[in-house]
Amino acid sequence: MSKSLKQIDAKAKQRTDARAAKFATLVPQFKAEICDRSADVDPDSEYDWYAISLGWAIAKGLTPDDAGEFSIHVRYDLHYFHP
Repeated sequence: MSKSLKQIDAKAKQRTDARAAKFATLVPQFKAEICDRSADVDPDSEYDWYAISLGWAIAKGLTPDDAGEFSIHVRYDLHYFHP
């Protein structure tokens, strides 16, 4: 039996909410240090912002798994990337 779209959407929202809570303190730092300085970080819009956020999160002390989850959160849940 397949899940309904409503169930799938509810699960996706739960995952998004869990990531938001887990990374609540890091998101503002990432926005200030990376996103707000995107013209300096990626002046030609040629870098992969998932990779940028992954490296930043590892540099901040997250495990590679948590850094990957953080990168998914900022890139796909919050849509933070070079404008």
